[in-house]
Amino acid sequence: MSRPLTPAQIAALSCMQPDPMMTLQQAMADTGVWVVLAGVLDYPDDAALPTYDMTAPPPRFDPVIGWFSGAGLSPGGFDQPWQGSIALQPECAGPWCGGLPGQGDVLMFARVLDDGSYQVPLSPCAQHVFAAPAPALAAQMARCLDGGDCADGGF
Repeated sequence: MSRPLTPAQIAALSCMQPDPMMTLQQAMADTGVWVVLAGVLDYPDDAALPTYDMTAPPPRFDPVIGWFSGAGLSPGGFDQPWQGSIALQPECAGPWCGGLPGQGDVLMFARVLDDGSYQVPLSPCAQHVFAAPAPALAAQMARCLDGGDCADGGF
């Protein structure tokens, strides 16, 4: 006879709906440096993450190096041209690991590392890469960055 799952076990099995406004607020509150980028992500077509035994501790994945071309967010909107290589770093939480996002138009949150390189965390809950922002979301993000309302606005 099986026992019902506890609330903690249920929470461990699911992620909150990823929300770009929530991720923006987390990035703004973090002590590290983050950039918010909107544009085109590309990486080698043969890029893949290795498979692993989910009963063992997850491996430390090497990043997949991609290329991004687009713009960074400022209080004026996505008006800061930005292009360059970017490390897509899969992260794990227990046996669950993040995967590679789709290529093409994206909204990404990238950490600026101490060496000046850029890294996008690929968490199991996919909270750092989203579909390209609609104009209303881009405007809301710019207002938030400029000290305005950071409510999610239903995005």
